[in-house]
Amino acid sequence: MQEHISYTQINMVFTCGIRYDFRYRKGIKIPPSGAMVLGGNGHKTLEKNFSQKIKSGKDLPLTELTDHFSDLWKSEKYNIVFSEDELAGSSPAKTLGKFKDRGIASIETFYNPTTLPVKSQKPKPAKINAIKRDLWHGIGTINPIASEERFDIVFEGHNPQLMGFIDRIDSGNEIAEVKFTAKTPPAGDANRDMQLSIYDLAHRVKYGRPPSLLKKQWIVAGKKVVEQTAPPRDDETMERLMSKIELAMRAIKTGVFVPATPGSWQCSRKWCGYWSQCLYKS
Repeated sequence: MQEHISYTQINMVFTCGIRYDFRYRKGIKIPPSGAMVLGGNGHKTLEKNFSQKIKSGKDLPLTELTDHFSDLWKSEKYNIVFSEDELAGSSPAKTLGKFKDRGIASIETFYNPTTLPVKSQKPKPAKINAIKRDLWHGIGTINPIASEERFDIVFEGHNPQLMGFIDRIDSGNEIAEVKFTAKTPPAGDANRDMQLSIYDLAHRVKYGRPPSLLKKQWIVAGKKVVEQTAPPRDDETMERLMSKIELAMRAIKTGVFVPATPGSWQCSRKWCGYWSQCLYKS
């Protein structure tokens, strides 16, 4: 039995257990896509800023952050294997340039204020308990108290620890999760996000209290920032989370994995790097 498990692994068990089997049991790694490298380098760039801001109280100059992203991109771009969707008929060289430009634009957009499209993000009060914020006020209004905060949650029995890193904890104990994405997220996503639920759990375990607020911030196509907020998870949600974690660990222990739903977008040649090897593909 492995020593640690992460949100990524738990999510993979549920979305497609066969992918988990390929990646974590058989150890077959696939090269990262353009989106994965862009997001990873974007997180490293923001972490560079926020880790020093905790002490200095000031953001680094924008040019220093965009230069940092460019340096990271230069060192990792040759590891990328673009998907068909990412290429969209262009050559790999042109796509590399497009993704680098989008990454730099994402940092610039997150740094500076941008209007949030209120209409598309307006929650439905009867169904979604979310707090609406109309404007993105820029990186200067963020007061971090922790950046890429590691957590290790120990469970009873011979189970692996749940390990991960909270993207950011802001003043007032507000948890923030940042995503670099190509599309505007659906309304209410922050209320359903399992990764935010795990961050909530980690905060309670590590600090003995729930966070005051959960925030999910998307940098969309390098053009705008969309933020959704949600209150701390209620008891029922936390119980469901623990049940999911327990079920994922049981699957890992027994080696019994369920493939993705046939015909779903997750089971396609364009999206799954294990598609050609899989016996369960649709």
